[in-house]
Amino acid sequence: RLKTLLPTLFDVEPTKESTEFAFDELNKAEQQIFSDVRKLIIDLQELEIVTNDDLKLLTDKSGTLLANLPFSNALPMVFSYQPLYVSRGDIENQDSIQISISGTLLGAGEPTLTIDGNPCRSTEVVEISLKFLCDKEYFGSSNAIEIVTGELSVYGRKGFWDWILFRDLVQYQYNLSITVVPTLLGKIVPIVTVRDVVTEKKKRSQKFSYRNGHCEGIKHKEFIFNAQEGWVIDPNSIIDVCYKSTQSSCSGLRNVHARSFAYACKIENNGDCAPVFLGHRAWVDGRGKCWGNIVWEEERPRKSLKEKELSSVELAWGRDESIHLPARTKSARFVLVKVNGGRSILTVSEPNDPWVSVEVSRDLRYVVVRPKTLEKAMKKQMPLFLHD
Repeated sequence: RLKTLLPTLFDVEPTKESTEFAFDELNKAEQQIFSDVRKLIIDLQELEIVTNDDLKLLTDKSGTLLANLPFSNALPMVFSYQPLYVSRGDIENQDSIQISISGTLLGAGEPTLTIDGNPCRSTEVVEISLKFLCDKEYFGSSNAIEIVTGELSVYGRKGFWDWILFRDLVQYQYNLSITVVPTLLGKIVPIVTVRDVVTEKKKRSQKFSYRNGHCEGIKHKEFIFNAQEGWVIDPNSIIDVCYKSTQSSCSGLRNVHARSFAYACKIENNGDCAPVFLGHRAWVDGRGKCWGNIVWEEERPRKSLKEKELSSVELAWGRDESIHLPARTKSARFVLVKVNGGRSILTVSEPNDPWVSVEVSRDLRYVVVRPKTLEKAMKKQMPLFLHD
């Protein structure tokens, strides 16, 4: 009869005869139960957003209402339990962890819960809810991800013949598991692109040379070297290589400025020249000479975009972190390294990670990293119940 009536709750088209026959067999109180459950479902369908709390409300209320039908199964049902995940930091700051279990027909007998064989203390027993306090030592102590297992024992309600024949309550067991994760969910590494002024450099080289004529006197010669337009000379980069004749000398750098510098030589001939006789000389001296090569660097400022990796920031569950960005930041991205080995890149334009969201100020001066709470980060994980 219950299977025949259930389609009417979800607008499924059963056969008219079977539905009317089953529903007519119920008294007014029992019919009202089905009307109440149907109203819950209709109200839920009208919501724009259906949350986990809405679904829990439906299962709790409908489970309790249906359990009161005279022909319903007396089997206790577990719908969900919390927490599925617990942070190591939460464990360290508490003496015990509360385990909350939702379902129906859970109030018969004295339910028990053990974590890896260790007993927990019962604090609430009602038809739709059980609560236990479990010592924090049951959840390990390492910083690695651990899974602890629990065993819940509940009892079915006695039927008429169970009371007559003095039968014991039937025990049912449900297995549950809780994942213990480190306090830190991971770290985030900001990588920013900044507008920067860099120094562009290039090498220059230039030869120099001068040779006296015969019978000329001492000459002091300066060779001038100029920077190219828009560039300046790095004085510390100047390297000179100078060669000279016997009587000549390399005097060195002179008048070194950002736009130019000079190199000086003293040029002197070797020997003497004969007197001029009839317009000619009988002999002449050796011509003095100075020659060589100058190498230097020139530089100029140039605007550019430079990528820079900032120091990583450790992230704890549910704790916001503020990161100040360097001046002249043009864009930013964030490498998220998770405790479970996952790795993702967060940007302002891309959807945020299920564990972490980032909010960047309009002037790109700072970013707020908002890690989700452990419960919200893991909300897509579904509990697994194994019924013996």
